[in-house]
Amino acid sequence: MIDSHCHLDFDIFDTSRPLLIEAMVRAGVDHCVVPGVAAAAWEDLLCVVNDFKQCSSALGLHPYFIADHREQDLQRLDQLLGEHENIVAVGEIGLDATLMAGFASEQQYYFEQQLVLAKRHNLPVIIHARGCFDQVAATIRRSHFNQGGIVHAFTGSLQQGVKLAELGFKLGIGGAVTHPRARKLRQTVAALAPDCIALETDSPDMRPAFVHHDSPNMPTLLPLIAAVVAEIRGTSATAIAAQSDANILSALPRLQRVAG
Repeated sequence: MIDSHCHLDFDIFDTSRPLLIEAMVRAGVDHCVVPGVAAAAWEDLLCVVNDFKQCSSALGLHPYFIADHREQDLQRLDQLLGEHENIVAVGEIGLDATLMAGFASEQQYYFEQQLVLAKRHNLPVIIHARGCFDQVAATIRRSHFNQGGIVHAFTGSLQQGVKLAELGFKLGIGGAVTHPRARKLRQTVAALAPDCIALETDSPDMRPAFVHHDSPNMPTLLPLIAAVVAEIRGTSATAIAAQSDANILSALPRLQRVAG
């Protein structure tokens, strides 16, 4: 299995990373995509990916850290994308409705500029779109961005999911769908076309229902998330895992070469 979104570079894993990756592989998760969130963390992320063949990198400027981003970060991102052929996407980029107060124009600017860089380097994108699925879709259309990618942590409506799929995107499905109260999301996941779903953990965040709130989420839990999605869709976990892997490889073409 492939975890399409896992922050294994975060410092919470610094003392346990080798053992965690061994456990991940034993659990049946052979590979994970590690997205970047801020320029200050890119070099460490690239070192992690260089040290562990089970990981692939994406680089981006996350809207959550918008106050830290600078114009020169875009220039550095452009440089790194040109230097590292094994980077599989630009991301994590996008918009976050919970952070719009005072930063709406800055979020929009960095999102659009990173779409430009992704297009320049012929790369897909990994998008963060909390509460902004329609605005993200409108920005993609307006930017004439056609490289596709994955919309991480999708919690939108079926209509929003279909629109994003029509724009060339897979939809990241993770821990949120495991919570019994997420009825609307579960209904949406049940109705999505099979070629839309990209399983993810967003480790160490987005804890599934079966993880204690004091414990970090782990990539080892991806098979359990697959089992929940399979139950919702009335199929087998094996079938869901295989379809998700195919979808992720389709969305991130370089991953086929990098992951081997």
